[in-house]
Amino acid sequence: MNIPDNRDTGSSIQVSDRDRLTCLAGMLCPVMFALGYWAMVIAAALTDEFKPATLIIAGLETVAAWLGVHGWRKRTVMVSYVALAVMIGAFMLSKPLI
Repeated sequence: MNIPDNRDTGSSIQVSDRDRLTCLAGMLCPVMFALGYWAMVIAAALTDEFKPATLIIAGLETVAAWLGVHGWRKRTVMVSYVALAVMIGAFMLSKPLI
């Protein structure tokens, strides 16, 4: 199946199955983490255990989710790798802060 690499420009560069999997993981993983962290922010606000660090981590996960969706839409593997790196970095940062 011939799917262009970038639908906006009509480029005919093909994306391998491995790169599609990377783009899919780069989109789904940060989105799921962002949803989880925002649920944690809401729960912390409702139980009076809110910390500013929770909001910072949720913001970083939201940035990772946006990068993941952008990488998936544009079929850009490097953006997907950056999304995964930001997601992992925010997760590692959350351990000592939250």
